[in-house]
Amino acid sequence: MKALHPVLSINTKVMNVARVQRQKDRSSVKFIQDLHQWCLLRQNVPPPNKQHDIFIPYYVANDVNDLFICLTTRQLLSVCKYSSVLAIDCTYKITTNELPLLVIETSDYNRRFYPMSICLISTDESADTFHTLFRGIQQWASVVNSHAYTISLVLADGAPVEQDIFSMQLIFDDKIFAIASCLMLSKWSADAELNDFRQYFEQEWILSLPYWYEEAACLAPSTNNGLESLNDRIKKDYTLRNRLPLSAFLKTAERMLIDWSKDSKEKPFQLYIT
Repeated sequence: MKALHPVLSINTKVMNVARVQRQKDRSSVKFIQDLHQWCLLRQNVPPPNKQHDIFIPYYVANDVNDLFICLTTRQLLSVCKYSSVLAIDCTYKITTNELPLLVIETSDYNRRFYPMSICLISTDESADTFHTLFRGIQQWASVVNSHAYTISLVLADGAPVEQDIFSMQLIFDDKIFAIASCLMLSKWSADAELNDFRQYFEQEWILSLPYWYEEAACLAPSTNNGLESLNDRIKKDYTLRNRLPLSAFLKTAERMLIDWSKDSKEKPFQLYIT
C-alpha cells in the first residue's frame, strides 16, 4: 500500500494533522451570549456517581476583558478533604484571545501535586481575581465534599501579587514574617485598586491564618515545580503548543480535566510519607 501524499515532508504532514485536529475541536462559542449558555449548561454540580463530569462552580463572562470561568470535577475537588495546601500558577499562550489560565493544585505528604481546577481569566494582575479564587475555592470544595475546607498554605508564582505572596511563603523566621507582612501590606496600600484585596488578605492570611510560610508549613512543597511541569504538559499534550480559539480551548479543557480526574482516582492521595 502506497503512503498518502509521499511528496510532503514530515513537518508538513504533522502540521496538517494538527490543523485538522484543531478544526475538529471547534465548537459553537462565537459570541459572549454563547459563552454564557455554555457555562449555564455546566453550572449544576453532578450527582455523586458522576465523579468525572465537568461542572462550573463559578463564572463571570461579561466580555473577554471581564472573564473568570472555573472548571473542575467532583473527583478533583475531593482531594481538598486531605490537604489544606493551595498551589497556584498561571500559564499563557493557550488561546488566541491571550487569556491566562490559572491552574490550581494541592499536594500530598509525598509532595505529589494533584490538580483541583482550572480558571480561565481575563488578567492575572487583578487582585479581584485572587480574592474570588481564595474565597471561592473554599466554598466550592466545602459544598461538594460536605466537609469544611480551609486553606492553610498558599504556593504562588508569576504575577505581581502572586510574587509578593510567593516571597512571603519562603520566609523561615516568625519575626521576619511579621516584619515582611507589614512591608507588603504597606506596599499594597499605595495601590487603590488593591484596597479590598489588601483588607481581605490582612484579615484572612495575616491575622486569622498566618501559618502558611515555610517555617510553619511542615511537609509542604517549597516550590511550584509540580505546577510548572503540569503547565508544560498542558501545552505539549493538549494545546499542541498552539494558541487555540476560545471555543476550541474550552472543549480541550474539558477533555484535559476528565483525564486529570481519572488519573487522580487511580493514584490515591498519600496521607503518609512513603
